[in-house]
Amino acid sequence: MLHEHVQRGIHPIFRLKTKANAVVDAFIASHHTDAMVEIAPTQDSLKTIAERYPGHSAQPIPLCLVKYTIAGTTYVLGTTLFDHQRYRVNALSDVYHARWGIEELYKISKQLMAIEDFHGRTERGVKQELYAHFVLITLARMFSNHSDSEFNTRATPRHGVPTHTNFKNCLITVTRNLESLLLQHATMWRETMNRIVVCIAACRQVIRPNRSYPRRSRKPIGKWKPPKPAKLPTNELPIAY
Repeated sequence: MLHEHVQRGIHPIFRLKTKANAVVDAFIASHHTDAMVEIAPTQDSLKTIAERYPGHSAQPIPLCLVKYTIAGTTYVLGTTLFDHQRYRVNALSDVYHARWGIEELYKISKQLMAIEDFHGRTERGVKQELYAHFVLITLARMFSNHSDSEFNTRATPRHGVPTHTNFKNCLITVTRNLESLLLQHATMWRETMNRIVVCIAACRQVIRPNRSYPRRSRKPIGKWKPPKPAKLPTNELPIAY
């Protein structure tokens, strides 16, 4: 992996464990906080490389090692960033620990949501599932952050120990209420329609059979309607000549 990064011109920052390489183990046992070393594959690794990548020359790769301690835990990082003045230990530590958010996303995606179990069998179907997956996680994270903010402002930590939202429970809760959340407009429309029907049905009247009335217009008369000509008295009828 280190070789592939170097070939592509990418500067990695790896966290190194014990018993992975003799050079790294010697650095961990020393009192030094940084060192320049060369990482070479073991004999077993050389055989594996020769089988998988015929003709590949596995040359030693220079690597910068740094060591620091946070909260009693010692971290050892390896990187191809060799400029100690520009890339100090604190900067490398910040970059490495900033990736924990991405690691947490991988954990949630794989363990809680089983993102690798795709239902779609086409590229478009897989992309739709991925986009829906990211939208759901983002929505759940918004609720989680809001819950933490409300809790921290109203409550005090139990026994002095700070707490935060259980994201698994948050994700399950949001998923269960997702349909209602997205269809809230339709729900409000349905509730309004039902309320109208209930109000109309509350006012009833008895049906009276065999009732008939002459039809009479209740249409109002507008001002613009010309008045009807006045009727003359019978004694003042016009005389025909």
